Amino acid sequence: LLVWTGNTFAPGGTITGNDYDINGTLTLGSNAVSVAGDWDTTGGSFTSSGTITFATSTSNQTIISNASTLNNLTLNNTGSSGTDNLIISGTLDINGDLLITDGDFDTNTNDPNMTLAGDFTVGAAGSTDRGTGTLTFDGSGTQTYTDNSGAHALGNVLVSGTTNTFALGSNATTTYLHIHSGETFTPSTYTLNLNNGSGTTTPLDIQGTFTPGTGTVLYKGTNTGTTTVDAQTYYALEIDSGQKHVLEGFTNASSTLSITQGTLDTNGKKLHATSTLTLAGTLNAHASAITAGRHWSSTGTFNPGSSTVTFTATSSTNNITSNTSPFYALTLNDGGGAATYQLQDLLN
Repeated sequence: LLVWTGNTFAPGGTITGNDYDINGTLTLGSNAVSVAGDWDTTGGSFTSSGTITFATSTSNQTIISNASTLNNLTLNNTGSSGTDNLIISGTLDINGDLLITDGDFDTNTNDPNMTLAGDFTVGAAGSTDRGTGTLTFDGSGTQTYTDNSGAHALGNVLVSGTTNTFALGSNATTTYLHIHSGETFTPSTYTLNLNNGSGTTTPLDIQGTFTPGTGTVLYKGTNTGTTTVDAQTYYALEIDSGQKHVLEGFTNASSTLSITQGTLDTNGKKLHATSTLTLAGTLNAHASAITAGRHWSSTGTFNPGSSTVTFTATSSTNNITSNTSPFYALTLNDGGGAATYQLQDLLN
């Protein structure tokens, strides 16, 4: 399809074609469009309130939107790996949903920024190749990210819409996630992997509202410096990186807190785990107040400083395994309940 400069084309129904070269104006309305080749709006513009589907089985495809806004975008390229890419050239703005049924959505080749106002869904046969551009969720209501392939990263993500909630519909991995004031993030029941590199020291920055659900936030980056742990009430919080992590402020895990590897430094801030605190790495406590609701399970190193560790279980049998690391001050406070504590090794 070729739309000449100075001309306007407004189809009366569905369009199916190979290459689209738009030098004039393409007014699609709610009509569906199927693209088997490339989409090039250089020198022109288009408007759409329907769905544009990129579908072929023979070659890579490219989209140049030239600042025009798409509504819904679907990728269903069934070609073999390496020839099933939809390559994004230039900034992409999608006012509806992004659905990757099959094929690779490639924002790595050109590293464009992208904005999305709807849901982002990756099918089991789909994939994303994100690059260093920023993905901004700028819708209203709830926007859900679901990766049914389970293997791809979102990269740098901003949530900046209109009283927007960004929700996970599957596990997700980001390099950087920033939630603007007035916006909400919830992992629901899933795991957010924070896989920051050397250029990102604060991989999670929530200026709005965090609704933890029953999800897990996992700090798992490769930053060679110090990574800041955002001061939030998490459900489950895990540090699983060989790097040093420092608390920004009071940090609460309403379920479990796990330091699987690396170092967590309290920086003198309060630290609380409602259930079990598991320590396989290193915990530097300084003068912090630390509470554990149930078990203290250590196979790692606890450097107590002048901290106070308080156990607050009100019932049941609770275990303390110190791995011979000493406590500075230890308090048992069951609030008048009937909690029992069993030492699993030598307590210093």
